[in-house]
Amino acid sequence: MPTALVGVAVAFSPVGRALAGLPLALLVVSQAFRLPLEIWLHALHDAGSLPVQMTWSGLNFDVTTGASALALGLAALRWRLPRGVVLACNVAGLGLLVAVVAIAVLSAPTPLRRFMDGPAVLLPYNAPYNLIISVHVWTALVGHLIVFRALARRRPQDDA
Repeated sequence: MPTALVGVAVAFSPVGRALAGLPLALLVVSQAFRLPLEIWLHALHDAGSLPVQMTWSGLNFDVTTGASALALGLAALRWRLPRGVVLACNVAGLGLLVAVVAIAVLSAPTPLRRFMDGPAVLLPYNAPYNLIISVHVWTALVGHLIVFRALARRRPQDDA
């Protein structure tokens, strides 16, 4: 929770305002870092260190956020994308981020654990895997919030 609160504070700070002024294509494509992260999580599952629900073979479809961010960001370099398209992808990506965090919480060895098949999610307790929350999840959250700020700055006639 502190990570999320700091992320929201940064996204809505003057730093977030400045970042929201970057080209929209750059802001969108920055979420593509999630594609290799999801591939890595799947490799951890294949090695027996992570439960299946934390991968695209289970309940984690965040890989689509990374792939769509790459495609949409590259398209935005060439064409002006309608605000609605970027907004829909950003909302979906944020929703998938929230979902994977919830799956991780429900898979961790705490009283909240509900997924009992396979190993517990121990990533937050072991370096360097703990960086997934403090760096990757934080970066994804801040990135989504900054895209919302950037879209709010755009005028509807900018989509024409």
